[in-house]
Amino acid sequence: MRPQWGGRTTHIHAMVHVANDRVLTTQVMFDEALNSTVYAAAPYSAHTGRDTFNDNDNIYAETMLMKVVEDGDGHLSVINFSVDADQDGT
Repeated sequence: MRPQWGGRTTHIHAMVHVANDRVLTTQVMFDEALNSTVYAAAPYSAHTGRDTFNDNDNIYAETMLMKVVEDGDGHLSVINFSVDADQDGT
């Protein structure tokens, strides 16, 4: 059986809406050291067979990496998306 994350590296889809219009759809990804740490802990450690990492994902780009810091017993990351909602170049 193929794991639920087969074919893509670990990522999150994000959408930005302005005035009920979707103006941006993108993805963010994580450093492989963090991915390995997370997948080694429960509940993720119960799933094996991760087949796609950043270096062999066909969409991955280093500019898509989230900066993540440890925060207590978890992790914290913040990102601001910027869009040109009226597409006027400003």
